[in-house]
Amino acid sequence: MKKRRILIITICVVVIGIVLGIVFTRGTGSEDTLTTVNVTRGDIVRTVLVDGSLVMPNKAYLSFGATGTVAEVLVDEGNNVTKDQVLARLDA
Repeated sequence: MKKRRILIITICVVVIGIVLGIVFTRGTGSEDTLTTVNVTRGDIVRTVLVDGSLVMPNKAYLSFGATGTVAEVLVDEGNNVTKDQVLARLDA
């Protein structure tokens, strides 16, 4: 009975040793491969596609003290304007 117990323990120790040996030798066999890349300066471009509506915060509704028909518009949409700049002429 004692010999059988010693034999089983010996077999278990040998099997555990073999398993541990296999596990540890597999990890050391493959080394990580390093890759180097040259860094360059450039613009980062990111595109976002969304659905929705735009609301302009600086839109103004104008009213005038005179009546008449617009004869000429002196600025285009999207142009920057300054204070006291003539925007349109009326046909009186």
